[in-house]
Amino acid sequence: MRVAWKQRSLLVTSTVGSAALVTYAFYTNEPVRAQKLITRPAPHPAGNQPPKASQSAAKPQHELPYAERLQKAVARIREAQPQLDISLDSSHLESHARDVSFHEPHLPDVVIYPRSAEEVAAVLRSATEFRIPVVPYAGATSLEGHIVPRFGGITVDCSQMNRILAVRPTDMDCDVEPGVPWEALNEHLRPYGLFFAPDPGPGACIGGMIGTSCSGTNAARYGTMRENVLSLEVVLPTGEIVQQTRSRARKSSAGYDLTRLFVGSEGTLGIATKATLRLRPLPAYRGVAKCTFERLEDAAATVQDVLGPPLAVSIGRCELMDRLAVQAVNLSTNQELELDESRHLLLFELVGESMQVIREQAHRVKMCAERHHVHEWRMAAAPHCLESLSRPAEADQPQTTHVDALHTNAALRANLDGAGDARVETHPGSAEHPEVPPPATANHVAADAFATASVQMPEQRGRVADAVPRNRSTSEVGGQTQAPTWLVPESPDDRQEIAASRAASVEDIATFDPAPGAWPAQQPGKQLTADDMDAAERRLLEERERLWRSRKVAYWSAYELRPGAEIWTTDVAVPLSKLADVLRETQQDIEQTNRAYTERHGSLVPLVAPLVAHAADGNFHLLMLVDPKDPVELERAQQVNDRLVQRAIAAGGTCTGEHGIGEGKRQYLVPELGLEAVDLMRRIKATIDPAGIMNPGKVLPPEVGDTGELLLRRSYEA
Repeated sequence: MRVAWKQRSLLVTSTVGSAALVTYAFYTNEPVRAQKLITRPAPHPAGNQPPKASQSAAKPQHELPYAERLQKAVARIREAQPQLDISLDSSHLESHARDVSFHEPHLPDVVIYPRSAEEVAAVLRSATEFRIPVVPYAGATSLEGHIVPRFGGITVDCSQMNRILAVRPTDMDCDVEPGVPWEALNEHLRPYGLFFAPDPGPGACIGGMIGTSCSGTNAARYGTMRENVLSLEVVLPTGEIVQQTRSRARKSSAGYDLTRLFVGSEGTLGIATKATLRLRPLPAYRGVAKCTFERLEDAAATVQDVLGPPLAVSIGRCELMDRLAVQAVNLSTNQELELDESRHLLLFELVGESMQVIREQAHRVKMCAERHHVHEWRMAAAPHCLESLSRPAEADQPQTTHVDALHTNAALRANLDGAGDARVETHPGSAEHPEVPPPATANHVAADAFATASVQMPEQRGRVADAVPRNRSTSEVGGQTQAPTWLVPESPDDRQEIAASRAASVEDIATFDPAPGAWPAQQPGKQLTADDMDAAERRLLEERERLWRSRKVAYWSAYELRPGAEIWTTDVAVPLSKLADVLRETQQDIEQTNRAYTERHGSLVPLVAPLVAHAADGNFHLLMLVDPKDPVELERAQQVNDRLVQRAIAAGGTCTGEHGIGEGKRQYLVPELGLEAVDLMRRIKATIDPAGIMNPGKVLPPEVGDTGELLLRRSYEA
């Protein structure tokens, strides 16, 4: 009896429980899951009665149609940050649809212009809640489709976050926002005798440079962005603000290296809203050596000998251009630089604290070049800039440093031509002591940062009005607020000592083999005057910049070889020991490809692909000129690029030395690093950005299972 009663009780209990469960599922529209059988439902607010249909749980926000989610997300952002600039204007959308590459443009749905980390946090918080894609945007100079909003969504344009927050000369670091252009930052740093080393193409901003871990021509001496970013303030997809990823100390072993995790992440993990950057002192002297070679392999072998043991010359920069790139430069400059188009061009920049150092470096470089059959050698060296001491009376008066085009690189001058006059903005509290040049000394006669307005050349004034970003409020500038405390010479004895030191350095310069007419003839028994030295130094500086200019204009000059075409840029890097072989095989591949396609397609235009290289890094670019509307040309360029990447990886190199993966090189990531490494990247991405909203379709290849991207893709298509 007792057993039968227990069985009946259990049957009644199970029946009542099942009925209650079915009733709950019916009214809440939830599927019946196994765990419901063992989990007691929470009581409803209105007693034990089941809710009516109108009171049922709302559908999750991310399951709504995309258009409705986008509208709700924008409304939520406006509610949280009513002052935020949000644009739906078609002209704004179109201007944010592409970068400077050939990648297919896509319109964003909204463009937002934040001015603070809190505003960025509000955007990302809402975007995560409603599953709206977010693409960070700064200077729009990327080359692999990084800023193309492949799935629409929100483009976060950080160009309004353009303040230089603090400069600490003693610590040689600074705090900046992501919208600051690197050229403008260096103009601002010039009065401090410092500069920021990475130098990508004109117009690049700090935010994008962080995203791609770019470098440029200075990487041979100073490294890439990873070596020059100390710490970051980052807004995560959840809206959380990580205020610093590392301390400002010169070295730190504290915790994981979060800074380097975000540098090079291409906007897929978060948005950097502030960066602490490492600064470098400007060198006192610079020289440029020009070498020409019959064969590319000889030029590459020269670089290997210069940098390797036993000589190990500590150069500033080393750039290589093949004869096709030289031809393009001659076309774009109207033969102004008079380059020899029949040979390949190799340029070395030599830097040091004295002309003796430059002379020793030049001797070693020339010795290596001669060993590898150099055809032409030419050298020009001068102080890093000019500082006139011919008017000591004027030097007694403090002067505000002008942004002078004479001391900006050639590419910046070309891009800012006709912009008007400008001055470097000083920090708050410096009104009584404006930024002034420091005194010249025996070891530092002249530096670019210390040039005064007295050396401006008339034809070069007034070209950089917009080079330095205007702070919205100068009172917001933090950190070290005092302007540099350098003083001009205060006594005649000081000025005589400086002039004597400068005269000795000028005579040192004269021992070089400058261009004809660059140095004034000195009659026996007659001492060169200060004006003579000024003129001579100016001519040497112009000759030095003339030699280097050919490399600075090489990229844009390539368009002259085929007007109307677009440039498809490659970016492989290989170990120095493999550079000569990879260069030779690449040029042979282009020749063979042209022959094969000519035989197959008859009148097809041959592939024109000038080569430029950061030779000291083993990093080189083919600038393939293609018609983006011709599928045959695109197929040919893709095949050349694929074989080039395979060649580089086989040599122990990489598919990208400085441009980043973006959407154009995703397929090469697994062959280069292996599936295990890429899968680890996927797990990091899934942990930080589980909703997959941050720059979807970039970096990670789809075959590793980027679940966030797949969810977004299905959501967007719906």
